[in-house]
Amino acid sequence: MTASAIFPYINTLYAFLSQYKLILLLLLQVIPLCFAEEYDDVPLQDIRVIRDESLVDNNSFNSYITENPFLGRNDEEDFSWLDDTIKDIAYYLRSHKFNEFDRRYEIKTENAPREYYGKFPKPSLKSLHWEVQEFCEPSFLSCMKYMKRKLKEVGLKRQDDTAVVMTEQNWTREENWQMIKEVDNECVKMREKDDKLADPFQGPIERFQWRTTASYYLCWYTMNEVPDLEHINEECDNFAYCFDYTYGERNRDYRANDEEPFACARYSFCPDPCCPAIRHTTNHIECDNNPWNPCFETNSEGRRNCKLVRSENTNFREIILNRWNVTCNCSDAGYRYSSRYGLCIDIDECGDNSHVCENKTEMCINLPGTHECACSWGYTFNVDENKCTESSALALIKKDRKEQEEEKKNRTMAKSLVKMLYAKLVALASSWDVALDRTKRWLVYPGGGQAKVVMGIAWPIPLGLKQKMSCSVNFQYEGPVPTNISQLHQYPPIIPSRSVDKRDTDDKSDNRMQAYLKMEEALESYGFKDGRSCLLRSICENAMDSVDHEANGILGTLLHIFLSPDYGDGEVDGELDAAYVDAQKAGYYGVDCLSLYPGCPYGNGVLDFVSAYL
Repeated sequence: MTASAIFPYINTLYAFLSQYKLILLLLLQVIPLCFAEEYDDVPLQDIRVIRDESLVDNNSFNSYITENPFLGRNDEEDFSWLDDTIKDIAYYLRSHKFNEFDRRYEIKTENAPREYYGKFPKPSLKSLHWEVQEFCEPSFLSCMKYMKRKLKEVGLKRQDDTAVVMTEQNWTREENWQMIKEVDNECVKMREKDDKLADPFQGPIERFQWRTTASYYLCWYTMNEVPDLEHINEECDNFAYCFDYTYGERNRDYRANDEEPFACARYSFCPDPCCPAIRHTTNHIECDNNPWNPCFETNSEGRRNCKLVRSENTNFREIILNRWNVTCNCSDAGYRYSSRYGLCIDIDECGDNSHVCENKTEMCINLPGTHECACSWGYTFNVDENKCTESSALALIKKDRKEQEEEKKNRTMAKSLVKMLYAKLVALASSWDVALDRTKRWLVYPGGGQAKVVMGIAWPIPLGLKQKMSCSVNFQYEGPVPTNISQLHQYPPIIPSRSVDKRDTDDKSDNRMQAYLKMEEALESYGFKDGRSCLLRSICENAMDSVDHEANGILGTLLHIFLSPDYGDGEVDGELDAAYVDAQKAGYYGVDCLSLYPGCPYGNGVLDFVSAYL
């Protein structure tokens, strides 16, 4: 194809892309969201991006890596920097939680949903930010040391925020409004610049990945109750977004009360699964009566309070995937709320060892909403003592077992003693220099009689669930016994005339294939036109309507077994011709056997001689 012939196709493609450009852009935004949920269960990958390595100096962080990642500061080193670092990272990630949107899928910032106060991004990050993972995975202290150095390079810092300046300077809106406005104007300029440049990152998308990963780890440390996060010693009830003209420098959100342990850390680092749809509130009643409250549907008004227990939410992966364990009220005693199922389930007191049963004499039986104790095996309930006591039968069993063990022990000791005496006698006899001899002895029967030796081989043949037949072959030797010593010399010795070769174990002359071939020859010898077709037709008809019936007795069972290539139990001889198995399958599926095997007309089949089917 020449270049001139390609140009029309290129022009057509260009016109198509120009006309439907908007639709294609929309598809590129929607398609990732359609498949987003699939990534929630995909393990996070450590895909490292190219980064400025000057910041990464592992040697300077080694002293902060602890064996337990959730340990806080100690008294051996200077940790004066840690308090300010916690405040700075709490501010920086609080801004992400309340003001950020999903940079991976949203283009227009004005209408993009900002809802990370209720849940972490969905779908979760496909890969954690490599720097955060490297320093925050080993320990909390190494994570904070890294955060301290990283936050020095961000655009809008905590100390530049209007709310922080007002708190430090003790300014009020009534007396210092002009200065507040000037500080806030500068704060807004730095915020807008930071939104565009996203220093020190390579753009807003990397900053989104960094802050989301940092939120994962700091929330994880909060749930595992790192001591240094219990109180951050600063008012945190703000959105970290300069001056808020709706709520002021403090929004008075009851969830950001630093007097409560880990409240500010949760408010800054973690979403609120109990109140996921409300960005700001001053009381829990508003959250309780919100339909997005997990406890809303299972409880009536006044009983919808939802609790997030930190000790039940310590798994890093579950935190990332927003799989929170919350606690709701249950109307019935003996039940507890399950976040997994979204309803109240029975408490298994027996399984979690919260029962009151005596472990030695009683066993626990779990019941809906409760449990009961029953006497264990060998124990009976004593009404007088109001408890389970050992039964007399168990006492006898224990006594008998003890006697058996003592008897076994005595027998073992006796055997050991006999062996020891025997060994000593053998050793003594071997030291005697005496030739040992014994006269040959004979056994005769003066009264006469017959001596008989019988050997037999038997094998069972199953005929049904409750029937079984045995076939056997016996070999017998019989002769008179000697009545006096002289008769012992009348019989010559038995000398085998030839050796008997071992039977070939691979001989298959008696298997089903040989039996079928013999049957076909027999049918043809009796005048049947085609012995093979007649046998195949009989196998087909037996599979369709078996003669193995109780009224036909053992004869019907034997005939059914013979006409079943799979022995009636699904096992097929490896050397068996597939035609026999196909005939059986045809009968199972209801194929007309007479038409299938025209070489055996009616009256020539084995089953044609059966007078009636039962």
